Amino acid sequence: MPGRSPASRPSRTSTSCSARQASSRRTEKVDQLSVYEFAHGLKQPKLPVTYLFAAPSTWTVGPPKYNAVIHDQIAGYVNGFKPGTLKKVQSPHYMESAVSPRIAEEIDLLIGRL
Repeated sequence: MPGRSPASRPSRTSTSCSARQASSRRTEKVDQLSVYEFAHGLKQPKLPVTYLFAAPSTWTVGPPKYNAVIHDQIAGYVNGFKPGTLKKVQSPHYMESAVSPRIAEEIDLLIGRL
């Protein structure tokens, strides 16, 4: 939801079991662009972050405004960390099973920086 902090959304932890079951059947829609725009205003901690961006991106099927700015929004968010690194990875969007050795390598590199 544009202009609304993700943290300001109501918590579902106090809902009844039947309400939780009903909500699990609904699909939540997230405005990713608004989330990245909101994140730009936050002070990021000084810690190393590596963001693995799946390429070729399957996100280019969104609205034109989104496609035009999403990569720059992600890069700006990642650059807020110290150091922040954005790396393109030849992989489908859900990369955990496709490039798990690469993910493990990047985690080892990050741990080495601490």
